[in-house]
Amino acid sequence: MPNSIENLSGIIIGLGSIGNRHLNNLMSLGLSNLNVVRRSSNNNQHFKVPNRVGVVHDLETALSQKPDFAVVCNPSHLHAKTAIQCLE
Repeated sequence: MPNSIENLSGIIIGLGSIGNRHLNNLMSLGLSNLNVVRRSSNNNQHFKVPNRVGVVHDLETALSQKPDFAVVCNPSHLHAKTAIQCLE
């Protein structure tokens, strides 16, 4: 179990406006072990991933890294399915 918030590892699933806001908030809290799950075809210039944040293109890969938490920011109709996958 991590000793402090800085030692937590997390994933942000989806990087639209809400995912980007959560990413920035978590980074401002001092978290540095973060990964973003996003579509490989997404080239939206407004939501660039900082160099110190990892990017994966599927949830299974992100979950295989055993994150301490997940922030579900994908389209709302996918929230329940995604949350169940994270909990399992």
